[in-house]
Amino acid sequence: MHLMAFRNAKSAGVALVRGDQAIDITTLDSGLPNDLDSIIAGGSAVLESIAMAASGTTENWKPVSGFIPAYPLSRQHKVICVGLNYAAHAKEGGNAIPDYPALFMRARESMIAAGEAIVRPRVSFKLDYEAELMIIIGKQARYVKEAEALDYVFGYSIFNDGSVRDYQRKGGQWTPGKNFDRTGPVGPVV
Repeated sequence: MHLMAFRNAKSAGVALVRGDQAIDITTLDSGLPNDLDSIIAGGSAVLESIAMAASGTTENWKPVSGFIPAYPLSRQHKVICVGLNYAAHAKEGGNAIPDYPALFMRARESMIAAGEAIVRPRVSFKLDYEAELMIIIGKQARYVKEAEALDYVFGYSIFNDGSVRDYQRKGGQWTPGKNFDRTGPVGPVV
């Protein structure tokens, strides 16, 4: 199931996306949540309700291009990134392949919706990008066994990890170069 948080001049919500068509899920059933956080919190029961409400319906579907993507997650989330996770990219940047993953966090202000313009900060011309897979955890997790890890995944999206390379390499931490405002588009679908 592909879900897209959207916004327009009048409202915001979540659309179910099928191919090049989409529908606001609250038009299927007004009792369905109108934000992705509530859908995630509702888990498989809410996803099943969406699927049932959408089965067989042909009314109210519109071209997906008519929906403006919104950032899919709330302000309460955290984004933890894994660096040097591709051997070829590590070598390309002159880095050794680590024995343990290099982790860094991204601030909410650095993230934007798919389709919004990435902003190159005035302090640098070394804005680079990397296509990444975003894994969206759907329930609280702590001390999870590796064999059970995928049970906690709600879904996946794509993430354009914009990096200001000269700031990223100023010290031992990558955080400064990975957190300039509006450098990380996500989506459009989960």
